[in-house]
Amino acid sequence: MFAEPAREVKRSSLVLAEEQLGRTLAQVEVGLIAPVEATQAEVQVAVRETDLILARNNLANDVSAQLVQHFGDKVYQTVIPRNVRVSEAPSHGKPVLLYDYRCAGSRAYMDLVAELLRRDRERAERAEGVEADRAGREPMGDKRGGNERPGWEPVT
Repeated sequence: MFAEPAREVKRSSLVLAEEQLGRTLAQVEVGLIAPVEATQAEVQVAVRETDLILARNNLANDVSAQLVQHFGDKVYQTVIPRNVRVSEAPSHGKPVLLYDYRCAGSRAYMDLVAELLRRDRERAERAEGVEADRAGREPMGDKRGGNERPGWEPVT
């Protein structure tokens, strides 16, 4: 909720620190101040950049927490990380799995597919059990063989 305004403040702080660094470097070139002051200004810019990155991560974490709070177990557990290779793939006209199947982003997408399939299988098994209960029969469960279609066996 409050992460976005805080992020804007940090972004403004970074801009001001960069401007101060520019002025400091100009004064060092002219000889008005010692080079150590330029180093201090560079450190301030680095600190502001770090603050901004942390604010972005906090905002993402806040949004994720709100999604889980609202949608509960409908939210997938797999997280797709920010990844340069995922960002580069479209500019090469390829999906990330073809562009670089070993990168962290590709592995995360494969994990997401595995989670999706697992959830779908669990949903189908629950539905099979409900149908069996309604019909007074046992679900096939592990009694199915190979690639046969699901069926029912009468309760004996």
